[in-house]
Amino acid sequence: MLSQVCHKCNKPYEDLGYCCEAERDRPSIDLDSHYKTGKIEPFDVMEDMEILEPFCLGNIIKYAMRCQHKGSKKKDLLKIAEYANKLASKL
Repeated sequence: MLSQVCHKCNKPYEDLGYCCEAERDRPSIDLDSHYKTGKIEPFDVMEDMEILEPFCLGNIIKYAMRCQHKGSKKKDLLKIAEYANKLASKL
């Protein structure tokens, strides 16, 4: 797995799970390598297209509804927190 980097400053996370003050409350989950390809962050594209909020809300619902039925409940709950934090940071 790749080590996580801050989506704001692109620096690797420190032992505490964040690199800068803006990332302090972001949950730390391991990202698969396919999340770190390309030069443009998909969230930035969706925000520019003004579709980030419905995308995040849809994923929160999806992960919440299926986490009881999968073997990766904790990972799904962390993904819910990731999408919620992404939305909260845009308020």
